[in-house]
Amino acid sequence: MKLTINGRTGRAQLIMVDMTGENVPLRKRKDHVDYCVRLLPRTAHRSTSFSVAGDEVYFGPDLEKALMHIRAWTGEENINVPARMRQRSQTTA
Repeated sequence: MKLTINGRTGRAQLIMVDMTGENVPLRKRKDHVDYCVRLLPRTAHRSTSFSVAGDEVYFGPDLEKALMHIRAWTGEENINVPARMRQRSQTTA
């Protein structure tokens, strides 16, 4: 699941990587959900891909730490994270 946040100073993308399911091979399965944060500057063209040009600043299981990076980069205080992302974060904690 991906979420893009547009702020005054830049854009950020929050990606939820869920490798906890039964359909995930055992060698790749984890006991928690990971979050990845990628950042792009405001000057980047709107069609610029986060996966190609975005700087990955966080990859880990802590949603609040991921949101802290996004708040610092975009200048947005209130980030509406979908309930599904928050719920997965709480159920694996």
